[in-house]
Amino acid sequence: MTFEILPDLTREETLLDDLPDEVQLKIFKFLGIEDIVHCAQVSKRARRICYDESIWEKINLYNKVVPSDFINKILQKGCKYINLEGSKIVGDLKLSRKDYNVKYLNLHRCDAGPGVLEKFINSCQSLQKLSLCHMELDSNAMKSLSHQKLQTLDLSAFRGLNLELMTDILSCRTLTEISFRCIDLPNDSNNLVQYLVENLSNDIEKVSLAGIDCLTDEHIKTLVTRCKKIKELELWGCRNITEDSLTSIVEHCDQMVKLDVSHTNIGFSRNWNDELLKFEMLPVQGRNPFLKVKL
Repeated sequence: MTFEILPDLTREETLLDDLPDEVQLKIFKFLGIEDIVHCAQVSKRARRICYDESIWEKINLYNKVVPSDFINKILQKGCKYINLEGSKIVGDLKLSRKDYNVKYLNLHRCDAGPGVLEKFINSCQSLQKLSLCHMELDSNAMKSLSHQKLQTLDLSAFRGLNLELMTDILSCRTLTEISFRCIDLPNDSNNLVQYLVENLSNDIEKVSLAGIDCLTDEHIKTLVTRCKKIKELELWGCRNITEDSLTSIVEHCDQMVKLDVSHTNIGFSRNWNDELLKFEMLPVQGRNPFLKVKL
């Protein structure tokens, strides 16, 4: 006896080409940028859908080797959010316009040829958030910041900061959030920090000065006296500040909701150890310095 396997007529195969454009567009949005480029080569229709502006609005190029021509392409497609953390831009950047609608740009540890990143930043006149962590740029890039709508600037571990660069940075009056966490400061760092606390925008709301060794109570007093809108202040690792900084913060920062003073001298006293022949920082017994801070 033989059996014949008949096709299941109740099943229907749906090919990608059978789907309407709007459905294919939603599917393509789940793909990575490399897959999008490959799909665009399948057909004219696929290419048209793959190059819809909504797909290119957010581009993640984390840890990639990126041809400079591709940067130009995504800018022309109207990309607004670009992540280039850990990436390397290869080749000279040739842009067809002077102004693109990029709102978020992450250049954390991004590597590129001379002048490429400066040209890139200068072309993004609508930037609202910029990360330059572990970077070193000249004043040509920083000067353009004052003409933008920048609100958030991350300069954590930034290298090569000097008074000229600091002046350009603080000329951006739209800033509400800035980080100088673990920044690489020059020998005349005290003057640089003094200029910072005297010229930071009065509208600043979030500030990180973590790891700045030369920061003092006087610096903190100057800062919080001027900038009364600060809601978050990060001071961990600032070894030269004392409880006097807390007093200044309590007196002037009515809107403070988050304060980090870990790894500082607050709550500790300096005592001489006869056995070790050196000073030690010992916790003050019987009192809690944070009781004065009503957050």
